[in-house]
Amino acid sequence: MLAANLVDLDSGLYFAAGRTPASAATAAVRMAAMALDPPLAVLALLQLSHGVTIGAMSLGVVHFINEAVPDRLNANAQGLIVGFMAASMNALGLVLSGPLYAATGALAYLAMSGLALLSLGAAAFVLKSWDRSRLLG
Repeated sequence: MLAANLVDLDSGLYFAAGRTPASAATAAVRMAAMALDPPLAVLALLQLSHGVTIGAMSLGVVHFINEAVPDRLNANAQGLIVGFMAASMNALGLVLSGPLYAATGALAYLAMSGLALLSLGAAAFVLKSWDRSRLLG
């Protein structure tokens, strides 16, 4: 299991932080499958997986913040994460996805799969390089 390689099994972070890379990997597979323009039944299952993985990723990020950031800065850190995701990534996705889909059709989902793989790499990097100490003092 990918998550087992990213965090120490004895750590309290295993279950929570392992959700983030597992969610990113699932998103990459889901988006690649959507590029194949699947039938409705498969599409429904893919969309259900989105609900599960977005929740799991959010919980993993919140748990990481709780462990890595001093208590007095938890709300600020969570606000920055939400602000970054909403303001930049969602806005960028909205601006680019329409023209990309118009030009390539369902193959546009491969770009989203690539972004999910980038987030998987980022999560893996953070979890492997973090020494379990509090960030920001």
